[in-house]
Amino acid sequence: MKKAFAILTAGAMTASLSLSVSAATIVPDNTTGNTTVKYQVNPSYIVEIPAEVTLKSDQAVTDSLKIYGEDANHPVLIASNQEVQVSVNGSSAFSVTYADDTLEYDLTVEDTVIAPGDQVASARSNQTAEKTLSFSAPKSTAVYAGEYTGAITFDVTLATV
Repeated sequence: MKKAFAILTAGAMTASLSLSVSAATIVPDNTTGNTTVKYQVNPSYIVEIPAEVTLKSDQAVTDSLKIYGEDANHPVLIASNQEVQVSVNGSSAFSVTYADDTLEYDLTVEDTVIAPGDQVASARSNQTAEKTLSFSAPKSTAVYAGEYTGAITFDVTLATV
């Protein structure tokens, strides 16, 4: 009985080993077949902007804007015809307000004065970018003591180039 079981088991294993797996059906007149091989790579980029900047009354304050991949040690990973673009939103105002008093300031990126709507940084695949943002001192004197606040909105776009 054990011998018959061993023969049946060996026969079943041989039959299962002789089966081939193929992505294409090969018929007697066709001796080749193709297999499509794919590898999906998901895009990876991070845009890092300052969370908060405190203006000074007598000098500019600098901070940085960075574009990089999965972390600061890796470059951007996007399609070859794409670019990460960072712009100042067109409705942003370079000002801080307290009560009815508004103080304006300038934003400069790498010695270029920026206006709302301007692009401030970009990076393509296998690149990183770091730009120095410089926030000037307020252009006028405050009317009140207190905390003046404002915000700049940055738009991030994955653009086709």
